Amino acid sequence: RSARGVRRGSRPALEAPIRRGSTTNAPSPLLKASVMASRRRTSHAACRVSARAILFGIICCLSVAHGKFDLNGKCAAAARSSVWVHEEKAFDPKTGQRTGEVLSTTQKWDYKIKVDPWLVFGQVDIFIPGTDIELDEIWAAQVSQTQSMNDGLRLSVLLGSVPQADQQFDIEGSGKPASGAPKIVKCSHLEPPKFDCKLEPELKVLNEFAG
Repeated sequence: RSARGVRRGSRPALEAPIRRGSTTNAPSPLLKASVMASRRRTSHAACRVSARAILFGIICCLSVAHGKFDLNGKCAAAARSSVWVHEEKAFDPKTGQRTGEVLSTTQKWDYKIKVDPWLVFGQVDIFIPGTDIELDEIWAAQVSQTQSMNDGLRLSVLLGSVPQADQQFDIEGSGKPASGAPKIVKCSHLEPPKFDCKLEPELKVLNEFAG
């Protein structure tokens, strides 16, 4: 054979050996920048996924915490009760706010009453036991009659057209209520009226305003 032939047992050279210190296969600065940008995008995407997961968990917790109140077969019940002391403070000319000394204190209460079924003009009679009980405000309903008694206050409430969340109306007042929730005396006119007319008319309130 000629000298150019490959000797038996020898391997053909596929690629030139890389000497120590050579930069032939070293990544270019452009490649390094591309890899770093890709890592940053991956990191940012992971942060966004993590933030979305945390937000979803918070929403789920809030949904559970503020779930619907169970009436347990009753027509109405107090879904939330609050009692606190309101302080009337003196006007401070330096701050322009009422942050001075306490002039007087008033016992306050607030109840959210859930009604099911909710029907406009439906009536709920409530008795709030306590001393010096007075009604100050009502939302999503209106008071048709009040009766002050020695041991509390009785209210006849007519439901409005639009309830608050979870079919509730809100009443707030002053006085010292007894421990426990207000008592629901009775509910009436909560079922929709039945008509003999085959057209099946429905009553819908479009607007409410003071005349």
